[in-house]
Amino acid sequence: MFVHLFLNYLEMGIKGVALAHNLSAVLGFTILCTYLSRQKDIAEAWYWPTRRTFYNLKEFLLLAIPGVLMLLLENSNMQILLL
Repeated sequence: MFVHLFLNYLEMGIKGVALAHNLSAVLGFTILCTYLSRQKDIAEAWYWPTRRTFYNLKEFLLLAIPGVLMLLLENSNMQILLL
């Protein structure tokens, strides 16, 4: 819907496609968060982030960043081999 609007009516070209994709992602995330926060069945499992959520973030990042880099290098290597 957004792509059609940005491409055909506003004539934004490739920038319109990127903007439409980002707008759709943000809108979908907002709707999902709103829906989940109002469900009584999962109230104990779903919570909005608080200050306590970010405690020990350094330790988490020390584990997460090497893992992400490893996956990035592995997947980029496969892309190079396919070219």
